[in-house]
Amino acid sequence: MERILIIDDDYAVFRTLATLITRMGCEAAWRKTLNEGLSEVEHAAYDVVLLDVNLPDGSGLDVVSRLRKVPSHPEVIIMTGFGNPDGAEIAVKNGAWDYIQKAASPQVVTLSLKRVLNYRKEKCRLGTKPVALKMNGLIGSSKPMTACFDQLARAASGEANVLISGETGTGKEIFARAIHANSSRCNGSMVVVDCAALPETLVECLLFGHEKGVYTGADKARQGLVAQADGGTLFLDEVGELPPAIQRVFLRVLQERRYRPVGGRNELPSNFRLVAATNRDLDKMVAEGRFRKDLLYRIRTINITLPSLKDRLDDIKPLTLYHLSKLCERYGIENKSVSPDFIDAWAIMNGREMSVN
Repeated sequence: MERILIIDDDYAVFRTLATLITRMGCEAAWRKTLNEGLSEVEHAAYDVVLLDVNLPDGSGLDVVSRLRKVPSHPEVIIMTGFGNPDGAEIAVKNGAWDYIQKAASPQVVTLSLKRVLNYRKEKCRLGTKPVALKMNGLIGSSKPMTACFDQLARAASGEANVLISGETGTGKEIFARAIHANSSRCNGSMVVVDCAALPETLVECLLFGHEKGVYTGADKARQGLVAQADGGTLFLDEVGELPPAIQRVFLRVLQERRYRPVGGRNELPSNFRLVAATNRDLDKMVAEGRFRKDLLYRIRTINITLPSLKDRLDDIKPLTLYHLSKLCERYGIENKSVSPDFIDAWAIMNGREMSVN
């Protein structure tokens, strides 16, 4: 039987959560302070810790990494107050599995717990963190890439918003497609939006759709990209290029999962999962007033930073052979290898020994 520890000083919260946990067939325990909770997990094994942020003897955000290091290595779900994106981001960065608002519905809490327990079962079965099974186009076994694959697996197993950062050419869209392909939404659509290519005068119509006659030439109503992503994944590539006015509108759409077509009277629902990507420094853009801070917090619940090629030299050879074989297949020619001089050149440039054998 899975064991779940609740660290919260409010008995009413514990009683509500314990009822849900018991219905799931799990065992619930309760501690009212950080010190009591830390002492408990150091002496008893737990699968999950539900951790409040504001406790009598400190902030739960300060002990997430410590909880993750106890012998049973429990997953941590942070319980936040309403509208606390700062705490949510810090929680995930410190290793928390998820964050939920205390006012969340029982269905939301139960779903988060089911996902984390399924993830933990799979992790125990494999003896390590599970990695995404569908990895077409994802090549590499270097330490930086292995860490990214672990983050990918974690992102794919949940519903949290994901921001993929990295230089141009590091494979951000491939990672986004892998998250979608390995998620529970894999049978839905993955709608790709290139924010850098959106005409500023039409961006709202393209994202949210429009009603008939809203502008000259609009001879019929059209569905927007947000609607097309219903039940699937919405991928905003180069999200830093979103115009400021649309950032404000999209923030509300992201919070409510509802949108209003241009010229429409009513809001419509869209159950999409957001994955965004950027090669820009969004924190710098926030400081300069060019990107909304609240929107950045919302889209960066999970942040995957992809390494550049110079930081993953061990992957040069497999990457080269993979793409070479693809080119040979495309042009219908015999598979070829790579010259040893190519690998030697990389070794000289980077002071590393590499072998073509």
